[in-house]
Amino acid sequence: MPVSFANPALLLGALAAVLPVVIHLLSRRRVRRLPFSDLRFLREVQTRQSRSLGIRRWLLLLLRVLALLCIALAVARPHWGGLAPSGGGGRSVLFVLDASASMATQQDDRTRFAAAVELCTEMIASLPDDSTVQVLLASARIDPLFADWLPVGILSEDALQALAPTDGGFDLAALLREAARQVATAPGTPVQIVLLSDLQLAPLPADLAEAVRLLRAAGESTLLVHQVGQPTDGGGVLRVDVPRRAVRPGETVVVTARVTTDRPDQACQLDLGGRRVAEAVVAGPAGQDAEVAFSLVVPPVGLHAGWVRKPSDRFAADDARPFVLDVREQVSVLLIHGEDRDTVGRGGWRYLATALAPDGDASGLFRVRAVTNTEVAAGDLAEHDVVLLVDPEPLGRQFLGGLLRWLKDGGAAALWIGDPTLSGYLTGTLLPALALGSEAPFVVREQGAYERLVVAAPDHALLRGFGTDAIATLEDLSWWRYYALTEGTATVLLTVTGGAPLLLETELQAGRCLVWATNLRREATDLARSPMFLPLMQRQTAYLAWRSMTNATGAIAVGEAPAIRIPPRRGRTAQLDATAELQVTAPASGGANALSQMAQLIWSGTRPLLRAPASDRAGFFTFTAAGDTVALVAAAVPAAESILALQEVDAFRDELAAAGLLRTGGLTGPATGNFAAALSGRELAPWLLLLAVMILLLESYLGRGSERRGKVATPDPSA
Repeated sequence: MPVSFANPALLLGALAAVLPVVIHLLSRRRVRRLPFSDLRFLREVQTRQSRSLGIRRWLLLLLRVLALLCIALAVARPHWGGLAPSGGGGRSVLFVLDASASMATQQDDRTRFAAAVELCTEMIASLPDDSTVQVLLASARIDPLFADWLPVGILSEDALQALAPTDGGFDLAALLREAARQVATAPGTPVQIVLLSDLQLAPLPADLAEAVRLLRAAGESTLLVHQVGQPTDGGGVLRVDVPRRAVRPGETVVVTARVTTDRPDQACQLDLGGRRVAEAVVAGPAGQDAEVAFSLVVPPVGLHAGWVRKPSDRFAADDARPFVLDVREQVSVLLIHGEDRDTVGRGGWRYLATALAPDGDASGLFRVRAVTNTEVAAGDLAEHDVVLLVDPEPLGRQFLGGLLRWLKDGGAAALWIGDPTLSGYLTGTLLPALALGSEAPFVVREQGAYERLVVAAPDHALLRGFGTDAIATLEDLSWWRYYALTEGTATVLLTVTGGAPLLLETELQAGRCLVWATNLRREATDLARSPMFLPLMQRQTAYLAWRSMTNATGAIAVGEAPAIRIPPRRGRTAQLDATAELQVTAPASGGANALSQMAQLIWSGTRPLLRAPASDRAGFFTFTAAGDTVALVAAAVPAAESILALQEVDAFRDELAAAGLLRTGGLTGPATGNFAAALSGRELAPWLLLLAVMILLLESYLGRGSERRGKVATPDPSA
């Protein structure tokens, strides 16, 4: 264990130990001479006593030197051991209270966070008055409690007692970066950083090493860790999945949730608009991670806030998870095709239009506007949810540029390409623009050598929910003509039996595009005659509409700032222009909403972008314009906070050491009861003073004996 000194400069006083040596050398004892008659026996006694007195004098000298050294060391206030490299007052201590959601776990009669606050208060009270303190509240966002470092003497306990845990996660890298900033401005060094946390088991952040480097560069510091709480049983709602497609009022859909149960046959409920609308049971033993499905009748048109709940346990924050259901009156579809050549239309576009709006019905979910290349303008894109292109003639540069910008801003489109006369335009212009390469040979099979369809991604949202029979029907379809596309970074959803991609999904920043390597004509495929054609085309278009709709809704983790793109065609563009009326209501404690504040509006390309500051509570961000709700975002407790396992302090310290943070320690047992003493270690000054007194008493006793023995009669040779 190391020895440290509160006043190391006073160790110069140890030079006083040289004085007895100097005095000893300057004042050597002179022997008294007394005349005596017979000298023979006295010479023998003199020889023995001189030898004994020489040893005693050197022993006395050593004792005096030791006494002075003990006094000098005591004045410097040495400490034995301790968690801090230098003991005494004048400390700068940075306390970090883990305020992540898991700290709200109930342990005995209080939460882990309450225990951490109480312990922090006791530690601060034990520090000397000349110490300075700063407190960080650490979750997804790191908030200093005070504007600057404060002396211990002026701190109020009320400042800590008013704190509460958040619903967010714990960002270790962000914590170390803020700690580096605080260490750089601390009044004293080294700085002791005290982390009070439950040490919930979670993956380390990718930027941890860089954060450690910043902390080490900021100044000398030591990280001390104390674990609050013990592992406990429980469960939570980890995820909620709404249908990934456009839905209409009155239809029945399935909402699924991923739930960790804390009791056998756990009952869960789904609330929508403040009412319980569905219930389901997770059958099986406690402790399992299972999926539960709710059957839901779609409510009227609008943005609907919902919750999936399970019975509350010791960690209640994750027992309810919010979600948003966007119900549309209609999906506006712009169908662009080349000039017609026969009754089925260029590329078979009339098959597609009929599947979306049978018999020209405009009252269904899809409102279709079919136009040729020459009839469409770039400005038409913003007024539609989905764009479908079926063997279009070469698009003008202006329109193609507008289409790509619309897609990157969050648009959704589907493209059918099956006309061999367009091969040059496709491989030279359109496919490279969609990041699908520039090589796409056109494949022609004889009628007797057709290829079957293969479902390559059955779990994709476009295909999920189709039963076994539906998938078998799809895979019974035949293909004779298609382009052999290069998939690149695209996701392959369907292929032909030869392995060539038939349907791909490619991302263009915020937007998506589905690309069919064929068209809908009968000489290319028998898809249009299949009973799966209508449900597949409607599902595909509804999926693309959902991709566009998610720009007006969202699901984020607590601590993230919402940023929502609003499709102008929602009919609210004029309202968004009145920026003074844009408001956002953020989640607050207990699932309620805080006071509204101004929302920030930024135009990004063709779409307005709404932003708001992050909140540390689970719930809903509601964006309104002129009293109308234009966007709704659900902020949920991070799923990682539902992890029940806690990490050992030593394992946590080892991970930090592996990232480069070498000076760490653990606070356990008595170290938390008397924090100042744990930092300083055992003070040795009283013991050194006591030792000095004992040495001086011994020196005094031996000194008197030497005086008596020094009075020896020495023979006078002249007598």
